[in-house]
Amino acid sequence: MKNKLFYTLASFLMASSLNAQVVNGGFSGSLGIVENAGVASPWMKGCSYNYAFSSALNNPEVKQNNGDNYVELEGEYIAYQSNPYVKFESIAQDVGPLPAGRYTVNFDARSIYQNPGNPGILLNVKLKNYMGCSWDPSAPANAQELTETPDIPLVYNFNNYSVTFCIPDNLDGQLNILEFGTSQQYNTSISCDGIIDLDNISLTSTPYQFDLAYNYKIDCLTGLVKVKPTTPLDPNLYDMFFLIENNPNDPNNQSDAGDVVHDEIAWWGYNVDAQGWYTFSVPLDQGKNYYLKRGVWGDCQNWTELRKFNVEMTADQFDPSFTFEINCNENLEPKLTVTGADQMGENPHHMFILCEYFPGTTNPEVQIESIYWGQQSNANNYQYQQGPFTFNHTLDPNRHYYVKRGVWDACTPWQESRRYDIYPQVCDPAPICDLYITALQPPCFDGCGSGKWLSEFQINPNSTCYNAIDYVEFNTVNNHPFGPVFTDNTAPYTVPYCTSGNYYVTATVHYLNGTTSTASYYQPACFDDPYIRKSTGEQDITSEEITLYPNPATNVLNVETNLEFDELHIYSIGGKLIEQHTHTSIDVSNLENGYYLVKMVKDGNVLSTKRFTKQ
Repeated sequence: MKNKLFYTLASFLMASSLNAQVVNGGFSGSLGIVENAGVASPWMKGCSYNYAFSSALNNPEVKQNNGDNYVELEGEYIAYQSNPYVKFESIAQDVGPLPAGRYTVNFDARSIYQNPGNPGILLNVKLKNYMGCSWDPSAPANAQELTETPDIPLVYNFNNYSVTFCIPDNLDGQLNILEFGTSQQYNTSISCDGIIDLDNISLTSTPYQFDLAYNYKIDCLTGLVKVKPTTPLDPNLYDMFFLIENNPNDPNNQSDAGDVVHDEIAWWGYNVDAQGWYTFSVPLDQGKNYYLKRGVWGDCQNWTELRKFNVEMTADQFDPSFTFEINCNENLEPKLTVTGADQMGENPHHMFILCEYFPGTTNPEVQIESIYWGQQSNANNYQYQQGPFTFNHTLDPNRHYYVKRGVWDACTPWQESRRYDIYPQVCDPAPICDLYITALQPPCFDGCGSGKWLSEFQINPNSTCYNAIDYVEFNTVNNHPFGPVFTDNTAPYTVPYCTSGNYYVTATVHYLNGTTSTASYYQPACFDDPYIRKSTGEQDITSEEITLYPNPATNVLNVETNLEFDELHIYSIGGKLIEQHTHTSIDVSNLENGYYLVKMVKDGNVLSTKRFTKQ
């Protein structure tokens, strides 16, 4: 049974030099033709590609530059039509056998053209399993070689170059020869010649250095898993992540049997955010057990993986409580507003559900409306908002309701709280508006011609009163309509009623709930004090002899006078007798807000009339 606890390479072949390598040219001061003077061990002649198929034409020379030995490889190709002339030189060294893996050959080289009219020659670097040429009788039947051809431009100074070989598993331990050789350019119709000099040759094993370690996290808003390697991967390698659902019958992860790949992401399709996290596209399921594995591979690197087990979603701690209030809107409709609890920086989804409640029945609840606040479009931009949120449904004071709120995310199951204390209120109109009439300025403005004037009707003073109004209409005292009917809720209202003498007018306010209120006013002739109409026999009394205070009055109205009187009569602005008093301190707290007249009566005669405002 395969153990899944840890997958990685048993060991890495660390970068190290092989025993067989050449430094500083590698030649012990030998100069001249190789076959005559020889070459220091272990370098030998390589495969000689020439027109005569003769190793005698393979004559690499050892030369010296400022006391440093280097080897010179010549190459020549003359493109005769029938029988081209070919002569290329090479050197080789036994460096093996080499195990499967990744190897790097480093060397210094320069390319010198002998014939400026021809293009330069190529340098081939090979790992082989034979010495000499493949057509030699000594070559093995299963001749194998790997070839790299680095670009050596025309330069007169040595530069450093490197080539990398990947020995696959099927050639493990079979390649043992390192060879440098010249060859012709790829176009066989063009002549070429040149010289390539080599120095400081080394062969090293260079396995890939990489770290399989990675981190992961679960985004509980979406249920998606994110992974991030701890270090960048070698660009010549590839990696892949798997999210796997573990077999529930194998809780200790002893076998791959029954495991199911939940999702996977590969190097060619990573979705990487600004912080370097790769995101799986399929969310986790609550209650299931998962594990992750990351595999790394390449041309010279077998698949190697690292697994992390027990990838499970951990439930968050949320507060499902909420507060609510019932308010009347501008249309006098009771509406329910809810506000969720503060989640202290967490970002859960949450939903409010308004239900009608039928206790003691077989179907005790019916869902009416819901308000969902969750992921809108982009989870990265989502921020929890607690409210307040208002339901569209208009509450009925004669029905029972309850509200429940659920809070959850991908890691946390639905948690809810309920409130049954939802008691809709009756939205009465605003208190009856204070209605009053003022004459336009100047008082005797000839607004209609022929000495007639206009009047202005206003609702006083709060906007709540305005919002409760459906329409306003005006009539004379004998119910004769005049002026426009106002259907907006914007005061003041101006009525173009023209008069040249005294008159009564009533204004009727129709509220949205079907109720009405009516105010009347008396408009005296232009020379009279507005709102004050003298009765027959009323004496001329100066205003200084009678004082009302406070005016406006809220609870008590005081009358200060040096006149003798029998009674004080309170009249509505429309002339209706409301109260009679014999003392100068009058309780007006029960009066509705508005304008009133106080008449001072002695022996049945009205001595004087004064106006006051109740507010």
